[in-house]
Amino acid sequence: MSNQAQNVELANFLALTSMTDTQLDAYYVESVLALQDSQVQVAASIIEVGSGVFVYDWPEDCIRILTAFYANKELTRAPVHQLDLQQRDWRSETGIPVHYVLNHEAERTVRLYPIPLLDGDPVPFPTDFGSSYPDGNLVLLYVTDNLDVPDWLDLPIACAILAKEFSRESSHCDKKAAELYLRLATVLRGIGGPP
Repeated sequence: MSNQAQNVELANFLALTSMTDTQLDAYYVESVLALQDSQVQVAASIIEVGSGVFVYDWPEDCIRILTAFYANKELTRAPVHQLDLQQRDWRSETGIPVHYVLNHEAERTVRLYPIPLLDGDPVPFPTDFGSSYPDGNLVLLYVTDNLDVPDWLDLPIACAILAKEFSRESSHCDKKAAELYLRLATVLRGIGGPP
């Protein structure tokens, strides 16, 4: 995995001009965050479910929940106000979960509805998403905040950084170079990939 410092150093080398570390760091973060909805920044986590337990914490590196699964079925995201309209006592109903509720992001929790009655199978560590998936547990698919990226993304990210730098108004502004670096970043990201 490559880190921010390595990518910023590569961009500075390719730039053939002087850029401040603050600018490069900001461009790096922007470029990596733009990748969040791609496979590179998506992660999954199995959370062992306990009987009667209905609120679970987000994984530490999670910044946005994409979807949730329970017992091999995708759950529907339900807003609290929708559940309040459908059933007054939904907060105490038990059964097999079919919905998940995202509490406001400050709490960083997921609530299952209805409340599960059974314990999930024990989750082995390390977790295997193959055929031995532990049944009756919660799986969260989420966007991660990891700013380290695979090595194959070094050059596309460096090109994206340079596209941003050359497109801004400065003594070295060059719109054609910015467009070239942006195209190059797009092409390299498209043909790159894990070996």
